Order: sequence, then structure tokens, then C-alpha cells
Amino acid sequence: MCTTAWACLGAHLARVELAEALVAVTRLMPHARRSGPVTWKPIAGISGPTALPVEFDARPV
Repeated sequence: MCTTAWACLGAHLARVELAEALVAVTRLMPHARRSGPVTWKPIAGISGPTALPVEFDARPV
């Protein structure tokens, strides 16, 4: 996310929403794990992964 004086006003909200989404996903899929390398965007104001491969075990029915 951008950290300059012209930063996006919604950047903090986006971070909070992402953090909460990850908590919910890990609650539903406790055995989720990274299945490959994380690739990152070039640092040019907005940073973050372009890909985050994940695998998880099937939940018993």
C-alpha cells in the first residue's frame, strides 16, 4: 500500500478487511498451507503479492 501524502484513503480499510478475511478462511480451513512460491508486485507505490498458491485438506462431511 502507498505511504505517501497522496495515499489512498481506503488503504487502511482494505488492510483490515484482508486481515479479517484471512482469519475467517483459516478458521474454515485450519490446515491451509502455502503450496508454492509467493510472487510480489514490483514496488511502485502499491505492494502486495500477485500470487499466493494455497492448498488445503478436504473437510470431512
